[in-house]
Amino acid sequence: MPITSLNDPEIIQQVYTMKDKGMLISDIAKTLSNETGNKISQLSICRALNAREEVKKKELFDSDYPSLEDYSYLFNKKFQKDKNSTTIRHDRITIRRDLMLRILTNFYTTDFTYNEVKKECNDRDGDSNFLAHWDYLLKFNYIEKVDEYRFKFCDRVKQWKTFGKV
Repeated sequence: MPITSLNDPEIIQQVYTMKDKGMLISDIAKTLSNETGNKISQLSICRALNAREEVKKKELFDSDYPSLEDYSYLFNKKFQKDKNSTTIRHDRITIRRDLMLRILTNFYTTDFTYNEVKKECNDRDGDSNFLAHWDYLLKFNYIEKVDEYRFKFCDRVKQWKTFGKV
C-alpha cells in the first residue's frame, strides 16, 4: 500500500468533516486508509487541515435547536415506552434511544470529546454505528462544539435534563 498524499477534494472534504466531528487525526488516518485501500499518513492529514481556512462558527437561531417534543421523543424513558419503540430511523440508519440516553446521562454536565463518549458508551462492534449516533446529535444541535476537540450539550438540553424531564 503506497502512502497517498491528499489531492482528492472528496477525501479532503472527508478529512474536514471527520475533524469537525471531533475525531482524532490518528482515527481519521486509519479510517481513510481502510476506505481508500491506500496508506494515508497522519502528516498528510495535518497538512490538509493546516491549509484549511478557518471556518467561522455559524450563529444558531432558536428555531435551529430541537423542540421540547424532540427532546422528549429522543431522551424521555416514559415517552419511549408510550411510543412503543426503542429505535428511530434517520437517513436509512437506526438510532438507538438507549444509547442516546446513556450519552446524555453520562455527559450532560461536562464538556467531552468524541473519544471519551465512544469509549464510555459504545457497546457494539465498529465505529460506524456509533458515528451515526454522534452525527445525529451534531446535526440537530443537541451538542455543540466548544473548541477543536471538545463538545457539550446545548443549554436547552441541559435545562430540560436538569428540571427532571427525563
